[in-house]
Amino acid sequence: MKRTSPAIPPRALTILFLLITCLAQSGCVTNARDYAWSNYKEKKAWIWDWRDDWKQTSPSDFQSELAIMLDDSGKGRYSNQRNMPYSYELESSNAPLVVAWMEFKKGTHTVPVYRYVVLPLKGISAETLLEKNTYLTGYNGSLPARLPAKAQAGAVVTDWQFCFECAGVGRSYENLKPSQIAALSKSLAARSKQLFGISFLDKPKKSVTFYSGEEAFAQQAKLTEAINAQAEAMTDARAVDQQYRHLIEQQYQPLTFDSWAKRQGCPTTRAGYNRNQSADYNARRTLQINTPYLQCRTKALESYPAEAYAAQYPELAAREKALWEKSSKQNRTIITKPEDMLANAVRSLEKAAGQIDEAYETLDDLAAQQVRAQQAEAFSRANWAATMASINARNAAIAQQQQQVNQMVSDARARPRPANNTAERHRPEHRPAANRESPSESKQSIPRTSEPDVTAQRAPATSAAPKPAAPAPAATPQPEKTGLATAAQEKQTPPEPNTFVGAARDYRMTGDSGSFYPRATAIDLAQTQLRNQATAFCKDSFKVHITWSAQADCQRSAHSDEVQCTQDALINCYQNRCEQAFCGTRTP
Repeated sequence: MKRTSPAIPPRALTILFLLITCLAQSGCVTNARDYAWSNYKEKKAWIWDWRDDWKQTSPSDFQSELAIMLDDSGKGRYSNQRNMPYSYELESSNAPLVVAWMEFKKGTHTVPVYRYVVLPLKGISAETLLEKNTYLTGYNGSLPARLPAKAQAGAVVTDWQFCFECAGVGRSYENLKPSQIAALSKSLAARSKQLFGISFLDKPKKSVTFYSGEEAFAQQAKLTEAINAQAEAMTDARAVDQQYRHLIEQQYQPLTFDSWAKRQGCPTTRAGYNRNQSADYNARRTLQINTPYLQCRTKALESYPAEAYAAQYPELAAREKALWEKSSKQNRTIITKPEDMLANAVRSLEKAAGQIDEAYETLDDLAAQQVRAQQAEAFSRANWAATMASINARNAAIAQQQQQVNQMVSDARARPRPANNTAERHRPEHRPAANRESPSESKQSIPRTSEPDVTAQRAPATSAAPKPAAPAPAATPQPEKTGLATAAQEKQTPPEPNTFVGAARDYRMTGDSGSFYPRATAIDLAQTQLRNQATAFCKDSFKVHITWSAQADCQRSAHSDEVQCTQDALINCYQNRCEQAFCGTRTP
């Protein structure tokens, strides 16, 4: 019997074809974040070893976060992979990839000097970055730097740079105001936390003045002198800053509606939408937070002393304006008008109520979707229950028929065979009357031999011939040896072997449970459905040979632990019937 190895599943062939196609074409897309992170992890240990060695030879006061950056355009513009959409794809599997960070040296000065360190990882080298470019800038052209003439230990490391204009407080050190001095360190500190992007350019796109190398430290020293010249003014401004904060925190804010509602025990914020959570989670969280927010703050608004706040508003507004002008002008708080105070409170309550309505609508929609899904599931279950009942009834009929056939075969095998020296008595002789012998002739023709006789006993006459003579005496005569006896004595030839139809060609079939059931039931349904296909194909279950796949392929339901299964098999049909249904092949 010819056996063949199981065929490769169609799903595996599809995946293999896609992989081969992807490798053969240069346009295969790659997820940008996966590409950046996987390459970074491969060289992570080397990167940190390089960075530790660099710190020992060239220290700095503080550094920005290390950023993994991609040049997806091939134009020298690198973007931090953190800021790329999760679905962003690269058309190249060898896109330029670098890690970069900024280093700062503050010393005793207010505005630090800075430099860039860029370490190529894949798709480009430090030498290539320096070939056609002269400048390096941060995100949106900020904090420019001149590129060095050559790489250092495989990295691009700029010289120290100084840019007063980049702080956004002016273009000259002369006549600095306290507000400008206070904004200097704050501006650069915010830019130094994270690199959003870098660009390699032949010239800066923005016209700003910056200094490199020793000149950078010289300009930093000049700025320090200008700041020191304003020391007295800075001291006065800081004193006013304290008065300003006291006015806002101790006199103004206690009179606001938010402060009043907080003292009544009300929540201070409404629910926000969390895009990383499901719609059901956001709706229920909105109801949980906004309901007490709306109820409590509505009652608080009814008892809020708006008249007392309106009486004090003119004086508060005038004092705030006067103190602000003398302060360092950092983080101003505007005194809200009385009518705006109430309007803002009502607007916040309306927003909370609208969010509650949307949450209920969302929950209603989700409930309706769930009902429709349950109805579809129930219909599917009922449909397949009826199908399964029909399959079981058919299988039961087949099994009963098979039992009857097996019983007939068993009875035939159990029937005793005639002895070799006894005439076969179960098969009547149907020879023509003209060929029958008379008893006397029969006696004369009986040979005297002890060979066994297997010819059939003579049948009584059925024609109009003369009545035969009386039977032989008590002694049983030996009938004559016929050609049938001679053939029975000869060795019987063995039957031809049972073979497959169509030169043992494998026919692929798949059984499907059709819906979601407990695992054992789903597998049984898939196998039963495949047997029925094979029986219909071979037109007889006793001619079917099945080569099953190693295991069923089951997919879990999204709503329960039930599964839907398929089972593959190779089918062949025998020429002749076997002794058992499906020719003894068993399920895996």
